[in-house]
Amino acid sequence: MAQTTPLNLVYHGRLETMEPKVSFFGGEITLIRPLVYVPEKELVRFAKACGFPVESSPCPSGLACKRSKMRDLLCT
Repeated sequence: MAQTTPLNLVYHGRLETMEPKVSFFGGEITLIRPLVYVPEKELVRFAKACGFPVESSPCPSGLACKRSKMRDLLCT
């Protein structure tokens, strides 16, 4: 969520963010992001504590994408 706002601002010129709850098709489908406010490092810590595999993005260009670059910018 923290990456989406600057991405939209820089690449689309709009100050928009991801909503934790979004309705589509006149309310037919509702997308709920229950972990949107949990920091990524906490999710990784929890996954490791539970023995879940922690993988990076399966996308071949995942490390070179705009979102990854924005994450690096925000975390430095």
